[in-house]
Amino acid sequence: MIYPANAITKTLELINVSSSTIETIPTTVYGVSIQQSGSQSDTNILCGNDQILHNYGTRDLSQQLIQYKCANNLIANKTGTGDKAFIQITYTTSTEVLATSTIISPLSFSGGEVVISVLLLFSFLFSVFYFLVARFLGLAFNRKK
Repeated sequence: MIYPANAITKTLELINVSSSTIETIPTTVYGVSIQQSGSQSDTNILCGNDQILHNYGTRDLSQQLIQYKCANNLIANKTGTGDKAFIQITYTTSTEVLATSTIISPLSFSGGEVVISVLLLFSFLFSVFYFLVARFLGLAFNRKK
């Protein structure tokens, strides 16, 4: 996935039971990866109190591509002792709307393109019709004897 030009990738390490605030302003999270040295604890990525991602005591959680708009604090939380968690998170702090409400048609043609397309269609259909008439009805057009 190609991230926006203003994307921020932050890495952090959580040891024992700990929590770290990643960002305090509204963000859009694009990707998260978590690696743990053991399986004694869980690691969570939270938006305020809402859970975005949860690593259930597994050693590695490969890159998860998400697009989550977070209006609260973005927090990494580790529950348990005896292992470490390494987190890599990519996000933007912009609050701009990425999509618009106007419909953009991917197929828009000019008048000249439509006229040329119709003329090509009719010439193709005429050629096919001419071939079928000449072939199956046995009409001889310009046949030399």
